[in-house]
Amino acid sequence: DEAGKGVSGAVVALNRRPGLPDDPDPRPTGEPLRRTVLSNAEGRFEIPVAPQGKLTLAVKAQGLIPLQGFEVTLPRPDSAPELTLVLRRGARLEGQVTTTTGEPVPAVRIVAGSVSALSDAEGLYAVEGIEPGQQEVEVYHPDYKRLSRSLRIEEGTNRFDVELEAGVEVAGRVVGEDGSPVAGAHVELATTMSRSELTLTRSEVRQRRKYDALTGEDGGFLLHPVAAGQYRLQASAPGLAAAELDQPVVVAGQRVEGLEIVLHQGATLSGKVLGLSADELAAVVVTVHGETGERPVSVDAEGQYEVRDLAVGDWRLRASLWQGERQAEARVPVGSSDRRLVRDLEFGQPVTLSGRVLFDGEALAG
Repeated sequence: DEAGKGVSGAVVALNRRPGLPDDPDPRPTGEPLRRTVLSNAEGRFEIPVAPQGKLTLAVKAQGLIPLQGFEVTLPRPDSAPELTLVLRRGARLEGQVTTTTGEPVPAVRIVAGSVSALSDAEGLYAVEGIEPGQQEVEVYHPDYKRLSRSLRIEEGTNRFDVELEAGVEVAGRVVGEDGSPVAGAHVELATTMSRSELTLTRSEVRQRRKYDALTGEDGGFLLHPVAAGQYRLQASAPGLAAAELDQPVVVAGQRVEGLEIVLHQGATLSGKVLGLSADELAAVVVTVHGETGERPVSVDAEGQYEVRDLAVGDWRLRASLWQGERQAEARVPVGSSDRRLVRDLEFGQPVTLSGRVLFDGEALAG
């Protein structure tokens, strides 16, 4: 540390990303290498069989500011002094996480710069090793809305108490087509997103929240605590098609009740994947896509497949080989009266591309 005292139990990570020599625009090549060791009681560490070349070291220890991107070239000259990494004492941020009704919230992650900590059963937390200065402090918990604050962190101990909006109860029931309760149904309440999940930013992904419950014998379910927001409500049960509530569930500080999802008898889709060898059948990936998402489909050695509990709607059946190099698709509309449907997926004959490789007009083998 700054006083010259060895730091025990520090995590020392060696990183090496090989690149092309004399590359004006350094581009990574090959597989990256990472090795991690702990320092001993005197602060010393040893990484055996270290690779040669330019490497970077990162060090992390309790209460100290992490060291990132320390460059070193191996082997070092015999005349070089012992490699010494100095960590500075960081600031401390402490406080308590409670709801707006005063209840402590455990298991909340508080992130300040490159360090973080979790709150305990009393909602108390302490983040150590923070770089003094302006820091973005973020607060995460799957049941509450993400919180972010820009704080001026001073040397020593800083205080930041967090108040999360108290969640409310969301209640309802799951029933069958005849109105009878469906026990043991899986209910999921998840935040709605206006864009495809593939295009969500990291910040938007962090703000996603999801709540799960199983229905009781009366088909009823209770989710708590649910933070304010707009959600989609889905339910599924064995032997029945999954369903989603037509309208989004809006939570705005008051208990939401009286929700009802009706599960219908699902359709069974079966068929065979044709036009592939036994080896290709072992590698083929079959999925079925619909409004409620994507489902994997198992295929046996003979190419037979079966998928159960398909909801009413328009489904697309797809078989893919070699990460999409060859594909076969079929559209499968499912009506309310459909119970069993059959669709085969047939791969056409592959195209062969041939040619010659020449170098200076001569054939180049291999």
